[in-house]
Amino acid sequence: MRDALTLGLAGTVVALAAAVPALGVSSASAATTTPGCTVAEATLTWGFKESFRSYISGSIAKGSWTTADGATYTTPSFGWSGGSGTTDVSGAGTVGWTGSVRFTGHGGILDTMIADPTIEVTGPTSAMLHLDVRGTTQDGAAIDELDVPFATLDLTAHPVDPAAGTVVLDAAAATLTQEGATAFGTYPAGTALDPVSASIPVSCADPTPTPSATPVPAVVAPTSTVSPAAASTDHGPGGAGTALGIGIGAAASAAAAGATAFVVVRRRRAADPSP
Repeated sequence: MRDALTLGLAGTVVALAAAVPALGVSSASAATTTPGCTVAEATLTWGFKESFRSYISGSIAKGSWTTADGATYTTPSFGWSGGSGTTDVSGAGTVGWTGSVRFTGHGGILDTMIADPTIEVTGPTSAMLHLDVRGTTQDGAAIDELDVPFATLDLTAHPVDPAAGTVVLDAAAATLTQEGATAFGTYPAGTALDPVSASIPVSCADPTPTPSATPVPAVVAPTSTVSPAAASTDHGPGGAGTALGIGIGAAASAAAAGATAFVVVRRRRAADPSP
């Protein structure tokens, strides 16, 4: 009897332990979000190609050029201002300007416009100049191309320095691409164009921490610390005796409840003569 009560008590303890949740804390560590950078009020200065300007204004083409939509001309370079865009913390990114330059000559046969330049910085020593090209070429061919990768820019002489706060292109060597040659129609790919200069102020936000995951409750698997063998063999005064006392109390309560239920049932049956 005593062994049975002790085993019953052990089972009750195990059941209660299984029902108690433990607090599980996520192991995710705090991280940071890399900030983006913005560009504002960037400037661009470029002469396009000096020999082409001389040809347009000379006695052969007898032409001219005009600027519009924010582009300017101050001998010997065209200028754009108010450029904007985005970069990452390394300085790589894109900045664009609004404004056009229109070249005309040969009595209107040549009528080519370059517009809305964009500089794409692809690395510390490399960039690409994009242009919209519209109109007719020197040969009279119609052209209407947007965002043409017009010239590669070599930044080797003055690599991009992210820590400076401003990306500076200081007379970067420009070379006509195949796409640019096809769109413009006057020079072959690989032709050297006038060097490109730009000042690109960059503003970067401070890194922001990413919150750690919220702790979540985890249910502990039931584990018994009392074995049936220990319950049946430990008869010392501090061992099974204590467990036996608790077990007897629990058994007495259960027996009393059972006896009460039995009396009630017997009384109901005595009052009800039906089988």
